[in-house]
Amino acid sequence: MPKTWNIKIDNYFQANPNCIIATAHVDSFPIDLPLEPNIREPNRKSATYRQIFDSLTTEPAKFFSRHSGIVLSANKANKSKNKTELELEILEASEGGSDGIINGAHTVLAFEQAKNYKYDLTQARVKVTIHIGLTEESAKDIALASNTTTPVDSRSKVNARGDYKFIKQYLAQLERAEDRKFRIAYYQNQSGAPRNAQCNVKIIRNS
Repeated sequence: MPKTWNIKIDNYFQANPNCIIATAHVDSFPIDLPLEPNIREPNRKSATYRQIFDSLTTEPAKFFSRHSGIVLSANKANKSKNKTELELEILEASEGGSDGIINGAHTVLAFEQAKNYKYDLTQARVKVTIHIGLTEESAKDIALASNTTTPVDSRSKVNARGDYKFIKQYLAQLERAEDRKFRIAYYQNQSGAPRNAQCNVKIIRNS
């Protein structure tokens, strides 16, 4: 079943029939949105994360003007009657969806950490661009074009294009046949994958 998330906003405008741009409240922004469309997972040790966190917690009221914003993909987006909230319907990957955070995973991680440390974020706002009804291919295209703050490694780009599907399919068959689980890093900062270079998909592909 699709899940819904509510985003509290000050204002919004319809950029086109399938795109909404809004000014969202940071203090109530959902921190558990799926990362499915994003081409890499956030890394709290990265310079990108530290810069966002410092900007947010040092001068929350200026965060909107100093940050490029968050890009999301949703199956549907509905406005509340009083226009103070957007309700996003997100399809799970198992339902054929590619919804969630396209760009801005480090930003949402900074929101989560700032809330955990009890920072006052009531004055903080963030620009949110919501694309509605994207195909998986379109979501990945936007993710590749959007993630430019820090370099994205070639492995993540290849994975976003779907060029590792044949490896994933082969390994899935092998896992079933041998009753074992392979932990392979297909993209940057992938959780659950060992840091060992021998577990990198590029090593496997070139072997």
